[in-house]
Amino acid sequence: MWRLLNYRSVIAVMGKDRHSFLEGLITQAVPTINDGPRYGLMLTAKGRFMWDFFLVPQEDAILLTPAHKDVAGFIKKLSMYRLQSDVTVTHLEDYGVAVSLEKPDADFAGTIFTDPRHPELGFVCVGPKNQIEATEDRVPYEAQRFLLNVPEGPLDLEQEKTIPLEAQMDRLNAISWMKGCYLGQELTARTKHTGVVRKNLYSFRAEGPVEVGQDVLVCGEKVGTIKSIYKDGTKGFLLLKDMRPSGGFFVGETQLSIQIP
Repeated sequence: MWRLLNYRSVIAVMGKDRHSFLEGLITQAVPTINDGPRYGLMLTAKGRFMWDFFLVPQEDAILLTPAHKDVAGFIKKLSMYRLQSDVTVTHLEDYGVAVSLEKPDADFAGTIFTDPRHPELGFVCVGPKNQIEATEDRVPYEAQRFLLNVPEGPLDLEQEKTIPLEAQMDRLNAISWMKGCYLGQELTARTKHTGVVRKNLYSFRAEGPVEVGQDVLVCGEKVGTIKSIYKDGTKGFLLLKDMRPSGGFFVGETQLSIQIP
């Protein structure tokens, strides 16, 4: 069953310079039609997260799937760097993104591929929304994401604040260490080469509801912060110091269990 990710939009980058244009802006090597889809990020000049997306190569375009709530900002940012490049950026308002944990049993007028972040996340379809038979019930998909510790940019990462390696974006195949320079590369490369990552983003489950911004404690000492929650507030993602805890994790009197990959 396909499940619609209504928090993602689809844009098309077209023109003869589309590959070189994107290559200088994003963390991932821009795929050709023969490479297949990939997952990547766009960062601030200081190396902080701004957008994540699937990169879906077509014969005459590259499709990207940024956060729906800020798609206008994404297009504006790309257009700002266009300069003299032969590139056009278009919001495909009739396109959507859907996921399925099982192998699809039907073809659609879109591109279907294995999720490049983790093989156990199943399949992704990017195409016309009116030709994808999808439900908006994402509960099974969300459960699998939490199990595999895979954050979604529009839901779990903070724009202009999250450091990609703290969110384990290298583990999720969002960063190419072989490509040339790109926007925000300096901090990302330095963090990689020094091997110093002081905090990490992990999924959690709580015995009761918690709230974004609350402190995570071990033996009364703050070791992290709740960054995102879902539905009833008993699961989400937290940013945790790199440590080996000597006791259980708590928010107030509420105990947490943390999914560490």
